Order: sequence, then C-alpha cells, then structure tokens
Amino acid sequence: EETKDVGLTPTAASYLLCVQACALGKGEKAALAVELLEAMAELHGAELTVRVFNWGFVCCAQEARWDLALRAYKLMASLKIKPLTTSYREILTACEKGRLKDDTLVLVDLLEEAGISQATVSEYMALFTLTAQGRKTKPDQVFLRLKKYGIKPSTSNFNACIRACCKRKMWQIALLMLKRMDKIGLIPNEMTYREIILTLAACNRHIEYFKILDEMKKNEILPTKECLTAGLQCSLRKDFPSEASSLLEFMRHLGIVPDLESYRDVLEWYSRTKGWERSLKHFDDMRVYGPIPDLACYKHVISACVNAKQKLQAMKIFNEIFEHGLLPDAECYETCIRGCVPSGDFSRLFLLLRQMEKEKFEISDASHNAAIIACCNGNNFEKAVEAFRIMDEDKNRQPSIEAHESVMVALSETGRVDEAIELFASMPEKGMEQTTRTINICMEVLQKHERADEAMEIIEDIRAAEMKPHGSTFQVCSRIMRKAGRQEDVDRLSRYSREPNPMSTKKNRR
Repeated sequence: EETKDVGLTPTAASYLLCVQACALGKGEKAALAVELLEAMAELHGAELTVRVFNWGFVCCAQEARWDLALRAYKLMASLKIKPLTTSYREILTACEKGRLKDDTLVLVDLLEEAGISQATVSEYMALFTLTAQGRKTKPDQVFLRLKKYGIKPSTSNFNACIRACCKRKMWQIALLMLKRMDKIGLIPNEMTYREIILTLAACNRHIEYFKILDEMKKNEILPTKECLTAGLQCSLRKDFPSEASSLLEFMRHLGIVPDLESYRDVLEWYSRTKGWERSLKHFDDMRVYGPIPDLACYKHVISACVNAKQKLQAMKIFNEIFEHGLLPDAECYETCIRGCVPSGDFSRLFLLLRQMEKEKFEISDASHNAAIIACCNGNNFEKAVEAFRIMDEDKNRQPSIEAHESVMVALSETGRVDEAIELFASMPEKGMEQTTRTINICMEVLQKHERADEAMEIIEDIRAAEMKPHGSTFQVCSRIMRKAGRQEDVDRLSRYSREPNPMSTKKNRR
C-alpha cells in the first residue's frame, strides 16, 4: 500500500509474496488474497502462475470460503491457466468445509462453467463424491454426469456413492447401485457389502439383509464380525430368533468368537419363550468355544428352562453358578422358586427360601405366593394354609389372587368349607377382584360339598352388583342345583343366563 502511495507499481514478485503471506498468516485473509490475485491479473496477467493461485486457494480452504475459491477459479480459467491436482483439492476442501454439498449440483455447474473439462477423472470422482453427500442430491444424478462425460466409474467410485447413500439411510438406492455394478461388470468388494449390510441391519431390513449375506457367500466374500453382529441384533428386533441363532452358528463356523453381549441378547429372547433346547445349545457353545458366560447368561437360561417346565435342567444350571465361582442374585433364586410351583416341589422351594434368608436377600411377595401354590400342588394343604395365614397377617404383604384360589382348594380338601367361603367373601375388602376363575373355583368347592344355598347366594350377589356371571359360572351352579334336586333354581339360572349384560350399555361402561 505504501508503494502505491509513493507512485510506484508493485512487481509480480511483490504480489506473490503478499498472497503467500495471506496463506501463512492468521486471521481472515481469503478476501484480501483474492483481491490481490485480481489486481495482479490486471497489472501482471502474463506473469501469473498456478503457484500463485494455489496460495489463494489455500486461504479459501482455511476459511471455508467456497465462493471466493470459485471466484478465483473463474479468474484462473479466464487467463487460461491450467490447474493442478492440488488446485482442485483445495477448492473441494473449501466447498466441503463451507457445506456447499447441501445444495444440489451447483458445485458441478459452476466448476464446469469455469472450465472443469480440463480436470482428470480423479478430480471428477472427488467432485462427484462430494456432491453425492449433499442432502438434496440423489446419487443417481452423479452417475448421469458420469455417463454424460463418458466416464466409467470404478469400484471405489461406487463405494464412495454407496457410502454416501448409507450415511443418509437410503438403502434402496444403495441396492440399486449394487445392481448397476453387476450390469457394467464390476465385482463388489468387501467394503461395498459392508456399508450396505450395516445400513440394512440398522434400518431393520431383515429380508434384504439375508439376501445380501447370501450374495456375499456366493461371491466368496466373508462377512466381518461387525456385519454379523448387526444382523443378529436386527433379527432379534424383528422377532426372528432362529435367524439370530443361525448367525451365531455361522460366526462359530468362520472361527469368529461372538461377543458376550450377542449371546446375552439371544439367551434373553429365549428366556421369554419356551425355547429351552436352543438356549441350552448356545449355552453349551459358550462353555466350549467362549466367551465365558456371566451371571446374566445363567439367569436367562434358567428362566427359559422354567418357562418350559424343565425344573431339573433349571436346577442343574443353578448349581453350576456356584461351581464357576459366581454368586446367584435374588432374581436367580426367585426364578428357580417359580420353577418348583407346577410340580409342587415345595421341599426344594423352602430350601431355596432358606438359602435366600441366609444370603440376606429380601424375599418378594411373588416368592411367598409361589410357596403357597407349590404346597397346594404338592398336596401339602396344611402347610399351604399355614403359609397363607402368616403372609395374610403381615401388614406389609398381601397374598395374590392365585394364592387365594389355591388356599380355597386347600381348605376344601381339608374339610373347612366355611373358611373357604369366608376367604372368598373377604377378597373385596382387601381390594382384590373376584375374577371369573376365582368364582368358578369357589363354585367347584361348593359343588364338591353340596352347598347349594351358598352357591345361589353368590349368583344373587353378583347380579345385585349389576354384573352378569360368566356362562361357565352358570353351568357349575346349575349342576349344583340339579344334584340338589332344585329344579326351580335351575330354571331361574337359565333365565338369568339369557338376560343382557348390564355392563354392555354405554352408561354403565363409563
């Protein structure tokens, strides 16, 4: 500036040093660098070189000024200066940092106007890859440009566009790209399949995932552990545990040791069903091939066995916990206690309860209720009634509806029918609902002991509460009346059963 003030004209070397100083200095110098380039073009246009422009492009890239980079590029094209690969690289860096990729193909159009036809194939590919990452640009537009210029894309170019599609969860277009590769005779590599298969798993495209996996096997490309684990999680989210199990076996066949988390998720899914055989198979694989099962895996296998009523298998797995140096938690104990209920193995159940007390675990209401029901199932009715009385007298605990039903049967078996009826009548006072099953159990108790009057009273009480007994309740009560020879009550029950349900009206439902 001082040179101009004293009437002198700066030389081309002076301009070059100033542009270089802008690139190496700090602060916002991109606008100044482009102004210097334009001033130098007016005074020393013949001496301008690509090296000087490159320093200007570096300034623009540092400040993400894609507009100034394109302005300098147009000036460069007007002077017929051929850009270098580094020139394109700096321009693309400025555009990428400046998020020009969010527009459509404006970057392509502007650079074509400035003379991008001089660029090589590699520069085209870098430009198209950048454009494909934009939110408003579909990768199909990129390949139309390639076709326009007669450029045959390579596998790496397809991979770049497929990666851009996958980042935006555009799995349909990614699959279309894969088909196009097959049409032009390109063989997808591991990177191509990896991007697609991970995206399909993340988008829960279960069927498409396994199609691509089969295609990989056909092309003899081995999937990575990451791809198989993602497919396993996708199968579980879509409720296809058999496919998840097959992926675990496939990983083992390839010599890949699945993550502990993968095994844990599969075992957890089977713990909610009756797939105890498949659960045990995976558990055996873990013990042989790894990884070492943790307490959560043991709990899931025990739960699967209990749900399938395989009590002996559940107890066997439970005892293995101690053998492998682990300590079961309260959930393990309660699951095993639940497994003792159907078979009525109350002796083993009380042994587990004593172990819980010894380990100072808090025994839940569910475990106490399970003990009552197990005693009834094991025909130890006195023990069931005793356990029920202890729990009922405790203000902090409340027996469940199932426990009430079991104790009603236990009292009936021991000849204490009045106590069973009294227990049934006390349920509403405790805030417990008298379900259809509960009513029918009470009716069966009354039928066994030929208590017709009490059975009819229950029917009348239900009707007085503006409710209609279930059809099965009417059937049991009718059998009681026929056995007692009370035909009038049988006819009355038949008439009651044909009455409309009071709760069917809108007013009463509200």
